[in-house]
Amino acid sequence: MTRELMQDFHISAAGLGQLSGLYFYAYVAMQIPTGILADTLGPRKLLTAGCFVAGAERTL
Repeated sequence: MTRELMQDFHISAAGLGQLSGLYFYAYVAMQIPTGILADTLGPRKLLTAGCFVAGAERTL
C-alpha cells in the first residue's frame, strides 16, 4: 500500500511518514475540545450532531 500511496501522491518515504503523522497531530489536537463537548452536551447529542455534519458535508 505504501508504494501505491507514494506513487499517487508523488512523495518519498519521508513525505509519506509526515503525511501519516498528520493524522496523529490532528487527533491529539481534537482530544480536549471533544472531551469538553462530550462533558457539556453529552455523547448522544455530540454524536448526533457529528452525523448531521458528516451527512451535510457528503451532500456538498
